[in-house]
Amino acid sequence: MIQTLYNRLVREQLPQKWKVTGDIAVKSGRLLDTTDEIDMEKTLREGIREVVTPGDSVLIIGGGYGTSTVEASRLTGENGSVHTIEPVAENLNRIDETIRHNYTHDNIRVTNGYVSHVTDESIDQFGEPEGMCIDPSELDRYDVIVIDCEGAETEIVPALDYRDMVLESHEWTDSPNSYLMMKENTVTYLGDEGPHSSIWLVQSKE
Repeated sequence: MIQTLYNRLVREQLPQKWKVTGDIAVKSGRLLDTTDEIDMEKTLREGIREVVTPGDSVLIIGGGYGTSTVEASRLTGENGSVHTIEPVAENLNRIDETIRHNYTHDNIRVTNGYVSHVTDESIDQFGEPEGMCIDPSELDRYDVIVIDCEGAETEIVPALDYRDMVLESHEWTDSPNSYLMMKENTVTYLGDEGPHSSIWLVQSKE
């Protein structure tokens, strides 16, 4: 009861502080939090580490706090590139903070926009999107695509061209096999990312 009241009435009023997820610092905690560690996008980042190699071009659809952007930047190196697309202004600030407070290469570009459309679930969680609407069929080919777009993946994925993809699939969408197997991809389940989503590694056979 006391913890519930604290979370609702007190915690959100306290100054933010930096926490560590893996070896990436993110500004996601509050002053009186009892731990400085957090497992943010743990399985998604494990998928990124599995497929991104030096020199790769990486597209991240849904930047969140920027942890996947930092992870990809470190792995692809100075000869690679990372392009992150994020529709929510508040998250753009978070991504920028995370990039500036962590070691990365000078290979990151961040775009304020959204691919295909924004789901009701995303609007409920993050608010109305900002920036440009990007047609997924107009995106370039990337070596690796990372997707965390709150349910819009069913419309985005079939139009993309890639070698490997790390995908967060949400329970309110159809099974990922229905849209990932269209190109006879190799699809591997990596694990759950919270109670309502799972992470998949998709490798193109083309």
